[in-house]
Amino acid sequence: MGVPFGSQQLLDAFEQFNRAVWPMPLVAYALALLALVLAVRGGRGASAGAALVLALLWAAAAAFHASAFARVSPLAPAFAAAFVVQAVLFATASVRGGLSFHARPGGLTTAGLSLMLYAAAVYPLVGALAGHAYPRAPAFGVTPCPNTIFTLGLLLLTDRPVPRRLLVIPFLWSLFGIPAALELGMTEDLPLPFAGVLATGLLLGRDRPRVHRRPAARGAGAR
Repeated sequence: MGVPFGSQQLLDAFEQFNRAVWPMPLVAYALALLALVLAVRGGRGASAGAALVLALLWAAAAAFHASAFARVSPLAPAFAAAFVVQAVLFATASVRGGLSFHARPGGLTTAGLSLMLYAAAVYPLVGALAGHAYPRAPAFGVTPCPNTIFTLGLLLLTDRPVPRRLLVIPFLWSLFGIPAALELGMTEDLPLPFAGVLATGLLLGRDRPRVHRRPAARGAGAR
């Protein structure tokens, strides 16, 4: 099944939304930087703040689905509902301490920082080179795909298991980016499924229960 709208319709939706919410993209960059600082600092209060930023980013992307994208795709209301659910999950994690951030040197932190850098800086540059210059482009902080990549990157900076319910919608949305990237020429979204698979796999691998075998008793089987 192909995408039920054209690239120009999608870019029109981005332009309409970006103009309507200006200067929210600038605020989103400030919030993203704050979330990164909090995730590096770690601690209960900082973790709650970082989770709250994620809730705000997903709420902003839900607004895009419910308004501008609803004029393009009949699936927009369902997407908006899913993003609202994700925003609520992050807000709940903020209040109840469901996420613990504390970036430490290592492969996961490197991967997380790389994804966040791509979402905030490289993503719009790739888009501009592909002919999707702001405001006719998915803006960081207020549209779904760059927000999803940033979210996956930030979650890699956690130091305790991430509740699996927080990973489901970001992972699924990362797969929804494939048709847009391939059929609509959204080159900047090509790394989205890779980010979803990479981050989800790394987190599930890190957080899987460890089975510790009990050492054999000395002299077991001796006569």
